[in-house]
Amino acid sequence: MAINIKVTRQGNENTANVLRKFSFKVRGSGILMHVRKIQYRNKNISRNMRKYAALKRLAKRELITKLIKEGKLKERKVRNVPTSTSGR
Repeated sequence: MAINIKVTRQGNENTANVLRKFSFKVRGSGILMHVRKIQYRNKNISRNMRKYAALKRLAKRELITKLIKEGKLKERKVRNVPTSTSGR
């Protein structure tokens, strides 16, 4: 999204007024709001990268189960999460 905003100086207009006009046009065009909205948006990951990440997860999971079976790694404890909130 490339929008060029052009502000020209009228006669002997000072720079503060030109800057004010420019910022008003930027606000009115919606560019700033759009940029702020997408600022922290995550980029879509390609299909190959998703496959690579899945393979990495599987390999790590296999390694952990192998180490647990060999006794070199302790098994993770599952946290006790309450299933109901009746006491609250």
